[in-house]
Amino acid sequence: MPATCDNVRRGSRCAVLLLAVLTLVAPARAEAAVSWSLVAAGPVSVCALRGDRTLWCWGGNEYGQVGDGTTVDRNEPVQVAGGGRWRAVTVGSRHTCGLRTDGSLWCWGDDTSGTPATVVPGDGHACGVRTDGTLWCRGENGAGHACGVRTGGTLWCRGENGAGQIGDGGTRDVTEPVRVHADLTWKAVATGSGFTCALTVAGALWCWGDDSSGQLGDGTRTTHLFSDVPLRVGIGTGWDRVVPAGDHTCAWRTDGSRRCWGGEPLRQPAGTCTVGPGRGLWCWGSNRQGQVGNGDTRNVPEPVRVGRAATWTSVSTGDEFACGRRTDASLWCWGDNFHGQLGDGSLIERHAPVRVAGSWLSVGTGTSHACGIRTDRSLWCWGDNEHMQLGVATVTRRPVPVPPA
Repeated sequence: MPATCDNVRRGSRCAVLLLAVLTLVAPARAEAAVSWSLVAAGPVSVCALRGDRTLWCWGGNEYGQVGDGTTVDRNEPVQVAGGGRWRAVTVGSRHTCGLRTDGSLWCWGDDTSGTPATVVPGDGHACGVRTDGTLWCRGENGAGHACGVRTGGTLWCRGENGAGQIGDGGTRDVTEPVRVHADLTWKAVATGSGFTCALTVAGALWCWGDDSSGQLGDGTRTTHLFSDVPLRVGIGTGWDRVVPAGDHTCAWRTDGSRRCWGGEPLRQPAGTCTVGPGRGLWCWGSNRQGQVGNGDTRNVPEPVRVGRAATWTSVSTGDEFACGRRTDASLWCWGDNFHGQLGDGSLIERHAPVRVAGSWLSVGTGTSHACGIRTDRSLWCWGDNEHMQLGVATVTRRPVPVPPA
């Protein structure tokens, strides 16, 4: 890279120089025999499921998060040790967790040997499985908590509990999932930083945990700083979606109206996005790189509609950029583009969504890279490649999608 770019992370002069020396690699189809079904991107590593249910990972491996029994970075997909058939995977900054088809949960990385091991109480992983079979983990080495709604509408939480975010009436950390408010039937749950909010099947909204910024939304901040049991937000029903982020919360009703409360969302550098009722895309928070997608770089304290399209199916946010998919299988990205993470062939930040070539089934974003599966089940990655998270032989950033080796 030219010396003039060493101390310039952003700016048109650096972008022009980079484009002048960067050879754009034209997309090339991944090997036809391989069919991919799911991809999950972490900050420096990526994992994906093949059509045969085998699990493959690559990229940064300092903590053994690739799962091949080593701590060597991998520039191409390697099968996770122990084989097996997998249903879901989630990738964190230092560890990875996967769900096998037999229902067993396995984690690797962090302070383990780097080889997958079944999760046992007290191992420091807070993981959960949603009713649709998807898997997520929050935190690492015991930091954070996770909650999940099981089939039948029961709500369970585990992990850190210093602010009562588990909702079990205490503040001791919980290593085994505990049931929350057994008298209610739940349909969805979401976790913030030290607090939790959940929706019942009747459309009521409840929150619990840290309330130091008023993020529980029940107006009790003046009487206590946290609640270790669920508190109802208002007396109405009709809530459809809740999005805790940092120390603030936004929620939507089925009629499309919304309400936000709590701390300052601008503290969240990555910004926040969600697909709201009616398939509209909403973003808010810090916007210095255009990651809100509303056409400028002014910070946005309240959710704003991104464009007029009402056809969004999903959205994934990285570090100051985001990518979203529409019902026509088109993929759009916006925000920071220093590493080519928008996949549009440039290194120019975009303040509104730009389309990534091709038709897509899904996308996952990392810190400054993204990977997606096209409708033909081929796998592609683009953006930063410092840790070989794109699955190609060199560490060169790629501003257009390329297939892992």
